[in-house]
Amino acid sequence: KQGKWILQNRNTYLHRFIVGGEDFDFYRGRLGIVHRAKIFDKSVNFFAHDEIFIDLKKGDFARNRVYLGADIKLFNWLNPQFFYIYQSHKNHASPNNHLFVVAAIIPLGNHGFFGAKK
Repeated sequence: KQGKWILQNRNTYLHRFIVGGEDFDFYRGRLGIVHRAKIFDKSVNFFAHDEIFIDLKKGDFARNRVYLGADIKLFNWLNPQFFYIYQSHKNHASPNNHLFVVAAIIPLGNHGFFGAKK
């Protein structure tokens, strides 16, 4: 429904295998809001998310990411996304704290994959 605000929450457990190093486990939690709108008769979602990463072996905060962006249902087969990420790492000075991302999302469900109807 257009003009609607949606609260989203995603929680993930990840195990990362490191060849030649120590594997690690972490919790990744993301909380965000999405606002649905119409622009030039196209559905657009504006979003803001905050995502934290916790190192489960150390029981410590590892990383935080803040996302601001939008996606547009341009065609049935293509949904471009544009967003900005600010991320911070504990005990890690990274020059890549500011990221600008352009992504091309192809919704496979619209093409009959995963049992979805066309």
